[in-house]
Amino acid sequence: MDKAYLRAGWEMPHAVALLYAIYLYAEHMGRRAFTFSEMISAGNHAEVPGMSPADIFGIDVRAFREQVQGLAIAYPQYIRVSFVSNLDNIILESFSSLDVLDLANEPNE
Repeated sequence: MDKAYLRAGWEMPHAVALLYAIYLYAEHMGRRAFTFSEMISAGNHAEVPGMSPADIFGIDVRAFREQVQGLAIAYPQYIRVSFVSNLDNIILESFSSLDVLDLANEPNE
């Protein structure tokens, strides 16, 4: 009997998991500042070494943008965003993806 599998997206990933994925993307890209647009379109370019967290979690682009904005509010010491007019900058602070994992151990996250 053949089996079929369907990969469903994760509509609302845990904030730390999402922040971790963004930091991993940045580490693969070799820089801490990039645009939201370039991160979203990473899967469309074979030469891009990073994978968009939106693709990893199967998140709709609009929902992902809102979640990234929420991260900037919840974790301002880790991520800054500027979504004004046509500017969609994301700036990560001097932490590693492993540092972000430590947030998962903090109470009341």
